Amino acid sequence: MKNFFLLGFCLVFFSRLNATCGFSVGEKFDYSVKLNFVKAGVSYIKILDVENIRGHEVYHIISETKTTGLWDRMFHIREHMESWTDCDSLFSRKYFKDVDEVNYEKTFEAEFLYQDSIAILRNKKIVPVTGPVMDWLSMIYYIRTVELYEGQEIEMTFFDNNKFKDYSAYVVGQEKVDVMGGTFDCWVVKPTERVEKSMKTKNEIILYLSINQPRIPVKIVSKGKIGTMILEIE
Repeated sequence: MKNFFLLGFCLVFFSRLNATCGFSVGEKFDYSVKLNFVKAGVSYIKILDVENIRGHEVYHIISETKTTGLWDRMFHIREHMESWTDCDSLFSRKYFKDVDEVNYEKTFEAEFLYQDSIAILRNKKIVPVTGPVMDWLSMIYYIRTVELYEGQEIEMTFFDNNKFKDYSAYVVGQEKVDVMGGTFDCWVVKPTERVEKSMKTKNEIILYLSINQPRIPVKIVSKGKIGTMILEIE
């Protein structure tokens, strides 16, 4: 019975996708990193390869973010993420995240076995899943393929730091963005956690995606323990 439920969930989920969602191996976006609006480091997102996980073709997407210079001596940050994102439907099949910050180090990993409705975490703990799951990287690539419009809400199940969360990505409008890489007309998208107990939402990130194809992630703003981190495409 659970497999019929999962199939139905998947069909609804997949129907949101743009039919032409192919990405190229080697696609890379380089970013300048600001912490609290001061230049602090560098970052990149790259499609490393197309691989096979349990018979499914996946994009192996990697991201590295690190502080440099004075910021690195004051507030050392190293964040490495990898996503094995399904080539056809752009949900996550496997996710890895390693974080090394001031007074904090942690590694997270999960593989999502949708045919068995489970996820296997780094500590070998097995947890149930009831449908497709997104991670930070697969979410960006998925939203790049959606035909966006103002006021749109894109619902998803999201995995990060060993937790499954209900998320909605809200398309709040359009904005002209000036960065080192140029000036872009962008969609502004706010992926936001839905917190049922308080009926509130928690916004952790803002995506600025170019309106023109290939829908480049021009700017990414996230809030952390030491302030606001801004990635701007070079």
